[in-house]
Amino acid sequence: MTDATFVNGSRPKTKAALKRTIAEYYEKPETEQTGLYSVVIESTSMFGGFDGSLALAEREGPKAFTVVGPSPYERKWYAQIKFVNGRWKVT
Repeated sequence: MTDATFVNGSRPKTKAALKRTIAEYYEKPETEQTGLYSVVIESTSMFGGFDGSLALAEREGPKAFTVVGPSPYERKWYAQIKFVNGRWKVT
């Protein structure tokens, strides 16, 4: 199942932009705008799924997502976001 993402309220145009936003959090975690709350997963399944930030997923949600971008209707790239060794990684 693929999900969609928002970063700071808009869809990331590239996988690299999504990866950069998540990596920046670990370089400077005190910056809320680039924090894990700014990356939101949107479930695209009609059967439900996880809707929320990576910060919420880290505490109580799934630890892996397959996402599509820039939107679920305009699929130009795919990425996997996984929680590995205490960090979110985009591959």
